[in-house]
Amino acid sequence: MGWDFFDRIYCISVEERKDRRQAATIQFNKVGLAGRFEFVIVKRHPEDVEQGMYESHMTCLRNGLEAGAGRIVVFEDDVLFDRFDAGRFDQCTQFLSAHPDWQVLLLGGLIRASQKTTDPCVQKVRYQSLAHAYAINRPYAETLAYTPWQGIIIDTVFRPLTDHMYAAYPMFAFQNNLPSDNGKYRR
Repeated sequence: MGWDFFDRIYCISVEERKDRRQAATIQFNKVGLAGRFEFVIVKRHPEDVEQGMYESHMTCLRNGLEAGAGRIVVFEDDVLFDRFDAGRFDQCTQFLSAHPDWQVLLLGGLIRASQKTTDPCVQKVRYQSLAHAYAINRPYAETLAYTPWQGIIIDTVFRPLTDHMYAAYPMFAFQNNLPSDNGKYRR
C-alpha cells in the first residue's frame, strides 16, 4: 500500500516561494512521490499569517473532499524527510486499513504522550503541536474543512482529538531550515 493508500497528496506553498517548491519536489522524489502530489499554491494572507496558514490547510482538505478522496495527506513546503523506510510506511498504511476508525496519522509533529499499538510502526498518540505533515481520513476532514477561522492556529488544530490519532514510528517528516519570512507577517 504505502502512498497508494492515500487518494490525494497535497503540499501547501506560498505563491512567491518557488525555492521551497523546488526543495520540496526533491524531498518528495526521494520517498517515492514523484508525480503523485499536487502543490496548492496560496497567496499570503493580507493581515494574519496564522489565519492564512489555517485557511491553506482547509483548502487542501476541501480540495480532497471535493475530489471524492477518502484519505488525504497534507504537507507544508518546508518538508524534510529523514529515516523514511518504505517497508515501515507500508506497515503503517496496512494498520490504518485494518483500523478504519483512524482519524489522523502524523508523519511528523510533536506529541504529548504515546502508547504502543499492535504494529511496531504505529503509535497511538496525544497530539501537542505542528501540522506540517499528516494524513487525515474523510470523516474527520469533513468536520474541519468548512470550519471558518476561529483564531485556533493550524499547529494546534488536532489537540481536541483524544482517540483514533496515530503517528508513524519513527516519524520521518520534519521541517527543514529554509529561511521563512512568516515572522515579517505575524500580527
